[in-house]
Amino acid sequence: MSLTWSGLPAREAAFTEHMTPEQMMSGPAGKVVHQAKSPMGAMLQLGSAAQKVGPLTDSIRQHGYQPEVHGHLHLTRRDDGYEAFHVSGHEEPGHPLHGVPAKQAGTALVRALHESGHSAPAPVHVEHVELKKRPVVQHEEEPEPDFPGKGVTYYHGTIGEHGTDDAPDHIEPASAHGQGVTFQHMTSPDHAYATTSERDAWDYAGKKFDRQGTEGHHVPKVYEVRATGPVEADPRWDDERGMSRNTNENDHRSKHPFEVVREVDPPEHIRDFYYSRHYNRD
Repeated sequence: MSLTWSGLPAREAAFTEHMTPEQMMSGPAGKVVHQAKSPMGAMLQLGSAAQKVGPLTDSIRQHGYQPEVHGHLHLTRRDDGYEAFHVSGHEEPGHPLHGVPAKQAGTALVRALHESGHSAPAPVHVEHVELKKRPVVQHEEEPEPDFPGKGVTYYHGTIGEHGTDDAPDHIEPASAHGQGVTFQHMTSPDHAYATTSERDAWDYAGKKFDRQGTEGHHVPKVYEVRATGPVEADPRWDDERGMSRNTNENDHRSKHPFEVVREVDPPEHIRDFYYSRHYNRD
């Protein structure tokens, strides 16, 4: 069999590599060729072109691989690692791969080279393709809504177990946690309370200890907290009864919980007075 074509596209040497069939089969595009060697793989990868691999293999085995006769091999390499063979020069009616799409023809030709026992390097026109990168969309984060008390450092005084890390995540209004109000005549169950004074917070922690913490291993504790919603100054007068609620001017309240930031180390006078009985047991 002797086939010739004219007017084939010229390829510069700078774009040509010489590869053996083994090297062709070892790359990513070679995986498709391997799949096309089984009956089912041939049906999936080559379709009706699978029956044309035999005559092409015989021609290469008999005459050696001749690009101008058997077709010019091309290899597309993308920068994401994808590779694919295709063929040019197989458009003439007498060519075994006539009518086969270029990509399927490339798989068929590499398979024929491999099965024919051809071992010499063959010219392969390599095209490197750089994929267009999609622009990274920058989503601007919406600023958190502003509210009175946002960013202010608050403190909340309470009691807790000595020597344990029992800090809650949030200081909730009494109506939310369902444990009742410690100072019923001074606080509303619909609000959570905090103060901007660390000293006042320790005073409140001491008062709660005197009311509820004398039994067991409770000690006064103070947490640094921050607001999660609008905060207002705690009213110092009870409008209904016309009397002072005996609160401090630094006291604040919110219908939203306060988020706990950390537990505050007790000052020396608190530690000496309230913690001594626990420390003496250690």
